[in-house]
Formats: sequence, C-alpha cells, structure tokens
Amino acid sequence: MEELKNFLLDNHYEERKRVEQLLPFYYQYMENILQWNEKINVTSIRQEKDFIQKHYIDSLSLLKYKKWFLSGSKVIDIGTGGGFPGIPLAIFFPETQFILVDSVGKKLEVIKECIKPLSLNNVTLIKERAEILGRNPDHRQQYHICVSRAVAPLQMLSELCIPFVKEKGHFISYKGKEGIKEVEESRNVISNLGGQVENIDFYSEEKGMERHSFIVIRKIKQTPEKYPREMKEIKKGWK
Repeated sequence: MEELKNFLLDNHYEERKRVEQLLPFYYQYMENILQWNEKINVTSIRQEKDFIQKHYIDSLSLLKYKKWFLSGSKVIDIGTGGGFPGIPLAIFFPETQFILVDSVGKKLEVIKECIKPLSLNNVTLIKERAEILGRNPDHRQQYHICVSRAVAPLQMLSELCIPFVKEKGHFISYKGKEGIKEVEESRNVISNLGGQVENIDFYSEEKGMERHSFIVIRKIKQTPEKYPREMKEIKKGWK
C-alpha cells in the first residue's frame, strides 16, 4: 500500500495522518475482492501491485476534482463492475452519497460482501441497466456527478450517463489515450443530450502507467425526454 500512500501524499490529496487512517480500508477491500475473485470473476487483475495501480490509483486520480465532491452531494457510478471507481471514492469521501449501478447482480453481491467489514454507510448498490434507470424519475437528473470507467464508446456512455446528471453537474468518463478522438466524434451527441465538453484532462503518464484521460462534461441543460433510448437503438449510434 506504500505506492497508494505516496500517490495521495505526493499529489497533496490529503494530510499524512488521514491518509494513514484510510489505508487499512483500502487494503481490506482489496483483500476481500481478490479473495472473492477466486470464486466469482469480478476483475481480471489478480496481483496486489496491479490492483493498486490499475484500480486504486486510476480511480483516485479523480481526486484532482475533489472540490466537487461536497458533503451531502450524490454521485452515481455507471457500470461499476468490481466497485471502481465508486468504492475507492466512497472511502475517501464518507460524507458524499455514492450509488453504484451494474446490470450484473453477482458483481454487486461481491461488492456488498466486501464492504460489510468497512461499514460504508454512504454506498447504495443498484442492479439495473443504465438505460432503464436513466428514465426513472427517482434517478433522472438527480446527481451532482456521474462517473464511469465502463469500456464503451463515448457516444454510448454519454447517452447512458448524462441523463442522470443535474444541470450544472458533471459527467466524467475515464478514458484511455483515445479520449481526444472520441470527444471529436461525440461533440454533437453530447450537445444534443444537454452536455458540453469542459475539459480533456490527461493523467497517469508518470509511474509507468498507461496514458489515460478524463473527459469532463458539464450539464448545461436538461436532457430531452426521449433519451436514453433502448439499448438496441443506442448501439445503432447517432446519424
């Protein structure tokens, strides 16, 4: 966990005392996930070093925007998989509410068991498809921030995620080095969904990690009622 500790301290994300208080929570969740992973495949990552780099440091690179994670605010994580980035962020922001969504129930059951010892009272798990939940008035345009590390084209992710975001809120997509290309292909789609590309922020070029990017989209107006469409329509793309 020393690498994670140094990452948080070197980037001035928190004072040393608090970082040292948080590390046991990160360690326990990692151990729990890796143990469950032997029975139910929730991540292809099996080694602690890789887990810290590719799950924890990658997820927590979003802390450069920590001023947006206000006490009492609501964050939704679409396609959370093994709980990333939602759980690492929820550990760091105990006063922020996190809703983790995935369509695969067994993954959510693993997360549920893995967070029990951590007493994370700010985490809610929902089994549902994003395109269905995004039309539910209890969730549509109810979140300050939507995050997603899901592997899907930005056009598709934008249609699935932007409907969840309140006006003036943000959708942040974790992307690889192809982020700029995807943005250029998606600007009109994002605009039609009520969003505006605010920033393309590259990170993780140090520490021997792959070059990743955050696509930061600000919600500037309400999403038209017809979005998100059914998945078969979303997969057809936009004309």
